[in-house]
Amino acid sequence: MGFSHHLQEIVAFYAFIFSIICVYVATSIAKRNKKGGRKPPEAAGAWPCVGHLHLLAGSNQLIHRTLGKMADKYGRAFLIHLGIHRALVISSWELMGYDHAIIGFAPYGSYWREVRKLSTAQLLSNHRLELLKHVRDTEVKVFIKELHEQCAKNGGHVAVEMKERFKDLAMNIIVRMVAGKRYYGLFLASDNIPFLGWLDTVKGYTGQMKRTAKELDDVFGRLVHEHRHKRLNGSINKDEEDFIDVMLSVMDDGKTSPEDADTVIKATCLDSRQCQKALGNFFYLVGLLLPSDNIPFLGWLDVVNGYTGQMKKTAKELDTLFGRLVYEHRHKRLNKSIKEEEKDFIDVMVSVLDDGKTSAEDADTVIKSTCLSLILGGNDTTVVTLTWALSLLLNNHHVLKKAQDELSIHVGNNRQVEESDIKNLIYLQAIVKETLRLYPALPLSAPREAMEDCIIGGFHIPAGTRLIVNLWKMHHDPSI
Repeated sequence: MGFSHHLQEIVAFYAFIFSIICVYVATSIAKRNKKGGRKPPEAAGAWPCVGHLHLLAGSNQLIHRTLGKMADKYGRAFLIHLGIHRALVISSWELMGYDHAIIGFAPYGSYWREVRKLSTAQLLSNHRLELLKHVRDTEVKVFIKELHEQCAKNGGHVAVEMKERFKDLAMNIIVRMVAGKRYYGLFLASDNIPFLGWLDTVKGYTGQMKRTAKELDDVFGRLVHEHRHKRLNGSINKDEEDFIDVMLSVMDDGKTSPEDADTVIKATCLDSRQCQKALGNFFYLVGLLLPSDNIPFLGWLDVVNGYTGQMKKTAKELDTLFGRLVYEHRHKRLNKSIKEEEKDFIDVMVSVLDDGKTSAEDADTVIKSTCLSLILGGNDTTVVTLTWALSLLLNNHHVLKKAQDELSIHVGNNRQVEESDIKNLIYLQAIVKETLRLYPALPLSAPREAMEDCIIGGFHIPAGTRLIVNLWKMHHDPSI
């Protein structure tokens, strides 16, 4: 009797354990089915710690082409490991929509909502872009005039580095639209590759800069002296104040010494050159693939190589430059009203954010970061596309001839092309679209990270996975 009772207890215990296991398995299967079940295929060849980085960095071809070959083998969505980070690579336009539909892939929050609303409704609206049309028209005319003059001086035969010309054109347009200032200057090796600064010394640029800086300091010093003298004599009309007048009225408050005030004013007048150098360094540093980007514990290498110091220095320079621009625009707004058609992007952001609901520090941060985003996002993409379009036209003369014929019909030879003409230039539009298809400025999208589990293409994607869209592969899909 006792043994039988003990046996029943053992059977009941194991039955209980078995039932728990069954419930666990059933629940796991249910969750797996709910999440889509299967995982995306993972590319072979990963190494410990580095993942697939050696396949990408060690390849003789461009990364987007390497990932394109992987897509041919593993399918439209597959996993790779970038150091310690898991990344899903998408090469299908059908899956592209998930990038926008799944909230987990967007760093969604109040800051994101406000900046997005500000950018789309205020800065990049059709109305705002139309008001700033004169900036684009003026810069294009100056661009063409400079090319014409350069050719005329050399009898019509001259080699032109069009990529650098396009870079200056794009930056002039963007910076004028953003801050109301013109970006210009000599292209130097150290502007984009800092460790080549010795070349500037060898070629004499460093000495020229020092002499030019002294000359400019004298020139701006005289201008400040004249403006201060005119202001003391009361011979200035409020409506006729220029930038130096505004700066003097702000700086001559008794709290700032004349020497410090003069330094600030003269330095602000020289922002264009500083802006060029700082942005050049920024573009160079942003394009670097650093060890710590994918393997965090190798961050000390960035310090040893000097990249961390360069980044901090460049960030401080850009913060100072944009801080001055915001300061200038805010005081210009306080001293006089600005016509709607004269407002640049900073004017718009200042008027929107100075509403009493946002602190001055937070507003300045939003403005400066948005300015940098607009400049960064609009420069290289434009330059790369224009350079490829020109190269393709020069290598396909029949296409160039058709484009010229279309321009002769719809525009003629007596005036420049206007933005209003573009709707009639169907063949030219096709050239631009084909250029973007063949050579997208960004072959790979900027990585996004899933903040929560989600489903993409029937695959379960866990939180923390990075998403990379291979735009180049999608553009070369023969099935489309």
